[in-house]
Amino acid sequence: MHNKFLKLVMGLLNKDNTQNITPVSQQEQLNAKELEFLLILIKETSFKGELIETVYNTVLKLQNQLIKIKK
Repeated sequence: MHNKFLKLVMGLLNKDNTQNITPVSQQEQLNAKELEFLLILIKETSFKGELIETVYNTVLKLQNQLIKIKK
């Protein structure tokens, strides 16, 4: 199950992001529980070498968001 979710997320990250990006509403933002879930999911998953930089940068962003929420 984790691998299917991960493939979905990684597929979204690899898509062409040239479309207009609309601001995220408060309701669409992740809460602390959701951020912790994603961080745990990433921690328990194996990644190929070519994805490590993307995973690292994503984890940093998630951790920073979690820190802001918990303040």
